[in-house]
Amino acid sequence: MDMEISWTKNSTKSFVHVAIVLFFMFGFKLVCPPFSTVTPVGVAVLGVFFGVVWGWSTWCATWASILGIIALGFTGFQTVTQALQFGFSNNVVLTLLFIFPFMYTLEHGGIIKIITCSMVNMRFAQGKPWLISFLLLLSAVVIGAVVNVFVAIFFVWSVFYNMCETYHIEKGRYTTYMIFGITFAANMGCMILPFLPFVAMPLGAYQSVSGEALNSGAYTAFAVVMNIVYLICYFILGKYVLRIDLSHTKLGGIEGVERVTGYQKFVMALLVVLLVILFWPSVMPAGWTVTELFRTLGTTATPAVLIVVLGVLNFREGITIQEMFTKGINWGVVFLVMSVMTILNPLGNSSTGIPGLITSIMEPLLSGQNTMMFLIIVTLLPAFFTNFSSNTVMAVVFVPIAYTFAVKAGLNGGSLTAMLCMITTCSLMTPAGSATAAILHGNKDWISPKQAIGYGAVSMVLVWVSTMVVGYPLGGVLF
Repeated sequence: MDMEISWTKNSTKSFVHVAIVLFFMFGFKLVCPPFSTVTPVGVAVLGVFFGVVWGWSTWCATWASILGIIALGFTGFQTVTQALQFGFSNNVVLTLLFIFPFMYTLEHGGIIKIITCSMVNMRFAQGKPWLISFLLLLSAVVIGAVVNVFVAIFFVWSVFYNMCETYHIEKGRYTTYMIFGITFAANMGCMILPFLPFVAMPLGAYQSVSGEALNSGAYTAFAVVMNIVYLICYFILGKYVLRIDLSHTKLGGIEGVERVTGYQKFVMALLVVLLVILFWPSVMPAGWTVTELFRTLGTTATPAVLIVVLGVLNFREGITIQEMFTKGINWGVVFLVMSVMTILNPLGNSSTGIPGLITSIMEPLLSGQNTMMFLIIVTLLPAFFTNFSSNTVMAVVFVPIAYTFAVKAGLNGGSLTAMLCMITTCSLMTPAGSATAAILHGNKDWISPKQAIGYGAVSMVLVWVSTMVVGYPLGGVLF
């Protein structure tokens, strides 16, 4: 039985996890000799990696991420200062430090409500419960993409609760279907924009192993199409497979919608400007002066400039730059991304011997397989295991492995990376799969644990099959 300790908020179980993390980071190299192709430095790096993975998968993700960066300074690969400098100077980390505050202005400005109400209140959808349900799920995708997955879940859940109360919809098969669907839609939607943290980490892993960045425009197009495919499949699941009957359900729009203010219109315009500048270099001629300007601004300076614009104009309805940064930045995610980017560096360096170890383990499994069997193995394994571990960990671990063998097999590594980004995100079957899964399983008033597990398993199969059937050929065209 887990015992409580009076002087701390932690339990004995928590301190067991602390001990395991510390052992891997600092003690593993003392008890594990070099093996296979792995050098003494490589053993120490593996220990740090195992330690942060354990920390990410339990309750200590933030401090384990910070300590993991420091621990790299004791492996012999680099100094503590070099590890910290590498982490803080990483382009993905710098992007997050400005993207988070800008996205917070969208949340604070009420843009989320505008997006949801505008979609659900469309005139052609009124009196059509299945169409309104689809638009509600689509709004969760959009909010998850442009703001935050957690904001999307809780806000759209709240809208749905109010709709159930207004239109006298009792809890049952339909409400269970929608509660899971909103979570599923928001969870997959957060993988659309390549500069947001959950996408940036696996794409950073791809860049580390391939030496080049994945085309942002192509990836976003891939993610948008696949999210639409997932929603259509989920819609078919509810209406034609589960045959949820809404013939007697009266479902309309959202009442009491306030008029959009000038400030809100300006902030939404800035969001459009942000997206245009970030994607312009990927789709427009490189020789144009404006293309060169936007490429120079990049993912880091663009949101920074927009924050400065908001600070200079100083709207009465707006917030200060200080509030944007103090309330907007999720430091837990920032340090998690820092540790991922920093630890991937030695993991992919041939001097540690770790790339050779991965090759020796995976080659007997993957070599000699035809293209389809190779794709099944490298996508089905993470699709299943992501439900029992951090989806970020699964993506970061499998992307370099899959890319290495995809290149040897003559396959498109960029396409496979985009597929893995989608597949590893669908992790709602167990509470251990992700923070969104824990939130879903905790909403026992609207969905039972058994129902969450069932829908989670179905969604895993749905995403995997549709990504293989649609995503593989789509990726071949885009990448």
